[in-house]
Amino acid sequence: MWLLIIKAAALAVALAVACSPHSRHLISMPEAPTDRQLISKRLHVSGLTPAISSHDLSRRLGSFGSVTALDGLVKLDALGQPRNFAYVTLETTKAQLSRCM
Repeated sequence: MWLLIIKAAALAVALAVACSPHSRHLISMPEAPTDRQLISKRLHVSGLTPAISSHDLSRRLGSFGSVTALDGLVKLDALGQPRNFAYVTLETTKAQLSRCM
């Protein structure tokens, strides 16, 4: 019983230290992305028709950042029909991503 209380107290102290605004130098915590910092996001784009090409999709999403990868656009489903979705990896800023979504 005492061992559980001691462990809980040690955990509470560790959490208090980790959550302190002055503890950033004690443990390495990733910085939150700023509006100008580039981030890479993989997006699921659905509702696509077979008439949409990879060039069309890259050109359309290129206004929100740099399209680094485009996957699954020309793949077929189990019935041999074209899939109506694709995955796009976009390198962008947080502000541009919020405009896209």
